[in-house]
Amino acid sequence: PNLLKDLETYQRLYNPPNYQMLAQQKQYLEKFLTLARANNIEVLLVNMPLTKENTAAMVPALHAAYLKTITELARQNSVSLLDIGSANANFALADFEDCCHLNAAGGEKLYATMNETLLSNQRLIAALAQPGSKIAKGDDRAWRTINGDKTHSLATGQGKAQ
Repeated sequence: PNLLKDLETYQRLYNPPNYQMLAQQKQYLEKFLTLARANNIEVLLVNMPLTKENTAAMVPALHAAYLKTITELARQNSVSLLDIGSANANFALADFEDCCHLNAAGGEKLYATMNETLLSNQRLIAALAQPGSKIAKGDDRAWRTINGDKTHSLATGQGKAQ
């Protein structure tokens, strides 16, 4: 069972809120998005799920500033944002290794959600369909090359005609 052993560490990291660090991380993300755009790389930003206990350890204003930042950067840079963290409804404490990192069961839920998002986003499908484009190799059962006239389910390998 998840005993949230690291929650105290995150409570110290989050409090008092460090808005300067948030601003610095925003600059890094802006640079990353600029570099991706310059190299015609499609980006899917993912707001990862957290345990309720982890989110509760944050000052609400800091969490709101973070969400506003990633939402605005996604919009300004025309990138897709998969906001799993705000909904968080599909994730239980048992899906986490600690207060913020998913375990294997949580990873499978994340994977299924990302798969659904990827297969419903035509811009991402088009980018992945480029000649030579491959999705993270390593798990042949799950990660497939998306090519030309068919999009393969990343989770099941089932084809879906375009």
